[in-house]
Amino acid sequence: EISIKVIKNISIKSSEDFLNTKKYSNVDMFLFDYKPSKNELPGGNAKTFSWNLISDIKIDKPWFLSGGINIHNINEIKNYTIPYGIDISSGVEDKLGIKSNSKITSLLKFYDTK
Repeated sequence: EISIKVIKNISIKSSEDFLNTKKYSNVDMFLFDYKPSKNELPGGNAKTFSWNLISDIKIDKPWFLSGGINIHNINEIKNYTIPYGIDISSGVEDKLGIKSNSKITSLLKFYDTK
């Protein structure tokens, strides 16, 4: 038997956006990401939503944090929450779409898990 986990992306701009998690009782995990405005791309904007929004939420499923995470702000996450995981993408690119092994390694070494 194959077991597949489903992760649902929820775009966040305000605390009300977390209410969208109630619509997806059949998913296993959530990924909270920056909510782009109408003139922005739907993803890959290298922008964060206000992480203080997440400090008081109660979600009964594991969740990931995404959007604009890089070596300069990764340790700030701990000021607000400890997510199940993080999604890094544009924050570890040398140029658009090209990931940097050294940036990934540096980010992971820099992140203080204490």
